[in-house]
Amino acid sequence: MADATGYELRSMTAADLGGVLAIEQASFPQPWSRSDFESAVRRKETVAKVCTSNGKVLGYFVLEMKIGEAHLTNLAVHPDHRRRGVASHCLEGAVDAARDRGAARVSLEVEESNLPAHLLYRKTGFRAIAVLRNHYPEKGEDGYRMERKLGAPAPAGR
Repeated sequence: MADATGYELRSMTAADLGGVLAIEQASFPQPWSRSDFESAVRRKETVAKVCTSNGKVLGYFVLEMKIGEAHLTNLAVHPDHRRRGVASHCLEGAVDAARDRGAARVSLEVEESNLPAHLLYRKTGFRAIAVLRNHYPEKGEDGYRMERKLGAPAPAGR
């Protein structure tokens, strides 16, 4: 059931993979394969969810659970639906899933040049904790490791 945003966040299934792969290929120069997503859906220590509206996959996230922490390995939104709150909805869903499973923090990596992602992550309480030199070699680009501690909710209005 959709919430007040009109988006529904639910577990990713094999039936979603066509839409997920289309978004993945439109979003990343080295996209995950179908088997990468199939593995994520099957693994107990992974949370994979899609954000839908009227049955259409608009975005998704994959969260890997470790002892006491969670790592956001993938989050993407269809290009036609960016800047409409879908990524925020996915990110908060990932944080909620991590908290529900007992994680004390959520980490992720982001390209240095991905300003929209940086702004979203900072707005929702993530902070850069390390520079990752040449982390994206296909682009010759550094990245940042970011982290959000889950002891408190995200700052409102930032």
